[in-house]
Amino acid sequence: MNEKYAPDISDDEVVVDDDGEFTMTDQEWWLTMPLTVLLHQTLPGDRHYYLFFHATPLDPGTVRNFTIHARNFGDPDKAQQELFSFSQTIYGQDKPIVESQRPEALSRDLSHELHLQDVDTVALQYRLWLSELVASTEGTAN
Repeated sequence: MNEKYAPDISDDEVVVDDDGEFTMTDQEWWLTMPLTVLLHQTLPGDRHYYLFFHATPLDPGTVRNFTIHARNFGDPDKAQQELFSFSQTIYGQDKPIVESQRPEALSRDLSHELHLQDVDTVALQYRLWLSELVASTEGTAN
């Protein structure tokens, strides 16, 4: 369909290690207000990957994202280009989804979205946090 409100989302590509095995990772997420996420991913062989992501709203419909990646594995001479390419791939996959969303229409009741908890835990936790913040200020003078 490839329309703004019903974008075509391609299937995910599954990447397998060179040895043909799936890699198990541990992930830790830190979510801080306002609009900042830090991911630490621990991979086999004492390899670590970090992602710092900060969104800065420019106006009600525009956000600028600041992303910093770091890792202690791979070829250091290729790291910058590989991490940039990885970011561009992720942003490219997310773009049709993000552009089809209408934040003003999001429900504060997240119970109908709990099926997304495993794949979008950070976003759901952030929305829950925002809902609690709004609820705590309702009825107060501006």
